[in-house]
Amino acid sequence: MNMLMNSKNFMTLITGVFLAPLCLVAVSLPSPLIPLPCLYAAFNDRDWGARPIAMGYAYTALADDSNGQLFNPAGTVRAKTKEINFSYARLYTGLDGVDIAEGYAGVIAPLSKTAGSLGVTWAALYTPSLYREDTVALTYSRDVNRILHIQGVNILTGVNIKYFKTEFTLDERTQNDPVFEKRSYAEAIGIDAGIIFCSRNDRFSMGLMSRNINQPDIGIKTADAI
Repeated sequence: MNMLMNSKNFMTLITGVFLAPLCLVAVSLPSPLIPLPCLYAAFNDRDWGARPIAMGYAYTALADDSNGQLFNPAGTVRAKTKEINFSYARLYTGLDGVDIAEGYAGVIAPLSKTAGSLGVTWAALYTPSLYREDTVALTYSRDVNRILHIQGVNILTGVNIKYFKTEFTLDERTQNDPVFEKRSYAEAIGIDAGIIFCSRNDRFSMGLMSRNINQPDIGIKTADAI
C-alpha cells in the first residue's frame, strides 16, 4: 500500500513538473498565437427585446420582427404586418449607487412583396448625470431571390444606416479634464449589412451579419473605432 501511494505521489509530482512550464508558455504566448477578443467600452450592449434575450441572442438567422433590426437587418423583410416594439430595463438593480438603464424602440413596415421592408430603431444606454449612448438606425431589407429566382430558397438581404452619439455629463472633477477640453460628446455614422439564406418552408435558416463595416469613430479626443 505504501509503495502504491508513493508511486501515485511520484506520478503527480512528475505531471506537475511537466505541466507547469507548459502553462507558463501558454500564458506568455504572443497575442497572434492566442487571439484575444476585441474589447469595446461603448455601444457593446445588445439587450434589445425580450425575444432575442430569451433565445440567448441566437437571433442572427431569424430577426423577423421589430426586435431584429440591430441583430440582422435582413430578417425584417419576413414581417407580414407593421410592428412596433418598446422595451426598458434597469441594470444591476439592488446594488447601492448603481443607476444604469437601457431603452429600445423598434418599428418595421413592410412595403410590398417586391419592394421589401423599412424599419426605424432607437436604442439607448444611460446613467443619469453621468453618461449616455444613443443609437438610431434606418433599416431596409429585401428578398433578392425575387430577382434571382433560385428554386427552393429565399435570399434575404438588409442594411442599417446608424447614427451614434455618446455623451458625458461633466462635474467638478471632470470639467477640467483635458480629454473634454473641446467637447464632451462624439457622433458617428455606422453601416451594417446582413444576409439570410432560408428554405421556402422555413425549416432551415442561416444568417450572417457584419456590424459597423466602416468602423465609426466615437472618440472624443483620440480615435476610438467601434
